[in-house]
Amino acid sequence: MKLFNKIVLLGVIVMGVSSCEINNLDD
Repeated sequence: MKLFNKIVLLGVIVMGVSSCEINNLDD
């Protein structure tokens, strides 16, 4: 269960970073 939580947390971070990069490219 802990491993699953880490994967979910990592996914959320990756999605957040990707969104920031996309926003920066638009700017």
